[in-house]
Amino acid sequence: MEALKRQIKFQLADTRRAIIIFWAIVIASNILFYFLNATTNNGMYGTGHMITVQSSNGQLVNTRYLNVAGSNVIAIWIFIIVYNMVMYYEIFPTAIGFSSTRKNFYLGAIIHNSILCLIMAVIEGVLLKLDRVIIKALGQNALDEFLMLDLKSVNIVYIIIVLFLIFILPCALFNLLGTILYKWGYKFWLVFLAGFIILANVRVEVPVRAFKAVSDFIFRFDGLMTFSAKTILVSALLYAVGWIFVRRRAVRTGR
Repeated sequence: MEALKRQIKFQLADTRRAIIIFWAIVIASNILFYFLNATTNNGMYGTGHMITVQSSNGQLVNTRYLNVAGSNVIAIWIFIIVYNMVMYYEIFPTAIGFSSTRKNFYLGAIIHNSILCLIMAVIEGVLLKLDRVIIKALGQNALDEFLMLDLKSVNIVYIIIVLFLIFILPCALFNLLGTILYKWGYKFWLVFLAGFIILANVRVEVPVRAFKAVSDFIFRFDGLMTFSAKTILVSALLYAVGWIFVRRRAVRTGR
């Protein structure tokens, strides 16, 4: 247990600076976008949605609804993807070099990823709640419907839970991809390219439909409990598959 705790502390210490820098840049960007929206008065900076309504005099009026903090989600996904893609090249060899077992490293990675997603969800959840207040203070219309959330009616805890689930799934997926790349390197991309070329030249309706059906099932929001169960189950399966590639993999440093 002590070895696992040390592993988690090591990974958290490794990402602490990156998280601080990331959010400093994101929050600075949000402030800039609020300033630009206030000075230009056209609501073009951030996630927006245009709705056409009929005014009292019968004219059609375009009304733009805006959410600046919502655009942070893509940046968070990119951060999660990049971290999981490089973790096995930068952290795994160091951890094993300091006598950590593969099991402790992998369990530490799962716990670290969960903490990372929770941190991201808490900060983004607070920013999403503040966003509505700021947008209205600027005299513009706030976009309340965002992803699976109604920001006007749900509380901050609900927002954080949904965001955590939205972040944890790509975290597990790209952790798996990171393990595959660490094991096979460029060979994976050769196989991927060959498979893409083959599928591009044959009938792909069946696999495409199957993939669409699976993705629609996973990402369909049919209640918090059901969505949570699906997300956690799929994430657990992805981590289980990733362990297959890590448990006997020799340590290497070259990409």
